[in-house]
Amino acid sequence: MLYCVGRYHPVPGENEDLPPGYDLTAAELEELGTLEGVPITLEHVGITSAVSLLLNSNKEVAGYNVGVVLDALCADNIANVPVGVCLDVSSCESGYYVLYAIDTEEWPVLSSLLLHMTGISLSHMEYGNKLVPLELSLCVKPARPGCYQVYSSADYVKALQYMRTNFSSTEDRMAEPSQIEQILARLPDADQKIISARFETMVMEIQKQRKEAQEAIENAKKLEQAQTSGNMKLLQWGIKNIERQLPQAVQDNFNCGSDQIMPELASSDPEAVRRAVDRLICACSHHMMQMASSRTPVEEPVVRKRPRSPSPAPVPAAEATLPSREPTSEELLKEAMANSFGPFTTN
Repeated sequence: MLYCVGRYHPVPGENEDLPPGYDLTAAELEELGTLEGVPITLEHVGITSAVSLLLNSNKEVAGYNVGVVLDALCADNIANVPVGVCLDVSSCESGYYVLYAIDTEEWPVLSSLLLHMTGISLSHMEYGNKLVPLELSLCVKPARPGCYQVYSSADYVKALQYMRTNFSSTEDRMAEPSQIEQILARLPDADQKIISARFETMVMEIQKQRKEAQEAIENAKKLEQAQTSGNMKLLQWGIKNIERQLPQAVQDNFNCGSDQIMPELASSDPEAVRRAVDRLICACSHHMMQMASSRTPVEEPVVRKRPRSPSPAPVPAAEATLPSREPTSEELLKEAMANSFGPFTTN
């Protein structure tokens, strides 16, 4: 780890010929704060994309959040990687200075680049009715004149003491040191080196945990995307099977072919998904009704009325017989005499 001190802004009003927004006032610089957690980039690469992603996702635009987004962007483009972080600031009669850490262990090539990229350029924007710092970029030629790195050390305590001793206002130097500074001042050099090494280890561990957390987030996103992709492939396979069962005329009538229905099913609009499913159900129901009607034979209608009984054939008049009756005594006598003597008549 390399700890550096550099001037990030000259005395306000020293460069009034700069474009608007470059020559900040003392009040604006005070509003930017300590720059703690603001990422260190190379030549401002990736800062525009990072801020756009934060704005589009309705997340707070702040230095730390910019660093988190840059960590994610460097997975696709290593040039977007933040190479360090700002730790503290100080001001004096000659301008405004910052103490920042560069991760030369993760990126050994920085040791060579820093010999040529000694310029320091601060980016900021107005967000939520106040100025917020976005990044501190290492560059070859800074936009603000005289903003360069002036000191570097592998010892955090030495770098902090250098900035406080050389670039603090008289009021700051006369102010009572903080408790940690008082403790460090009472320690021998050997103990100060131990504390510096411990602090460096803590910073490296924080960066490691931050990196692991970012990797876990990225893995979770990839897993979610893979699961979504698998579900969509399974759904597409099912739609293709249904499509093979439906005649082309039915698909055209209900507009339910896979090419028409899959974009709607993949949409995030619930109404579009509902309409697509409704058309598919209607098409399947219509086709099933057609198949049922073509396979069921037409049966004769069942007559529930009792048929009429056939009328008996009419008896011819000649053959008609009168109902039998009991013969009288006179008739019996005539029949007996006729059988015995032949026909006769009575007076």
